[in-house]
Amino acid sequence: MLEITNLVAREPEGIVITFASLAYNRSQGISLPENSNIKFIDFIRDEVWKQLSHMCTREIFEDTHQQWIEDLRDLLKQRNGLPISYGQGQESLNVWLKFYVDWASLPEMQVAERLRPWLHCPLDNVVMGKLKDIYPDEYQIRIVPHYRRLGLAAQERHSLSKMDKELYFTWQGWIREISPDKPLLVDLIWAFER
Repeated sequence: MLEITNLVAREPEGIVITFASLAYNRSQGISLPENSNIKFIDFIRDEVWKQLSHMCTREIFEDTHQQWIEDLRDLLKQRNGLPISYGQGQESLNVWLKFYVDWASLPEMQVAERLRPWLHCPLDNVVMGKLKDIYPDEYQIRIVPHYRRLGLAAQERHSLSKMDKELYFTWQGWIREISPDKPLLVDLIWAFER
């Protein structure tokens, strides 16, 4: 049985776990096999959370962020048993970083302030579709060539399961130009347009 004193000591970990559960449910929901949520939550608690305070440059953050996505791709599988795509790997991670770092200013205020401008916008069909609608010409120039490269039909274009690393970074680069001080701000599209 957990005692209250033990809960006080474990509150920071509990916040990490709760935000990880919310992030997973918000982004992956029931799209991945059973127990994927537990694997994701454990990964956030055991890997990501412990490294955040050590991110002292954007370059270190970017390299580590890429590694986290690759690690998630190794850890989580689609229902057909294949590894998740880069697009699927980024979503729950980026949503968790939004909740934990940006909105809650954790693990502590100074770390959150340093990390906030480096965070990536969680990509999903709502955000990508709205950017396509708002900036149709830019979308055609920047994004559509990647969809053609991947051989994706129009109805598949905003599917995270089809998104590779190159397409992901093309989206992130464009979003960083749209909102350079806080790329994560673009994710509010999800709140208002879903």
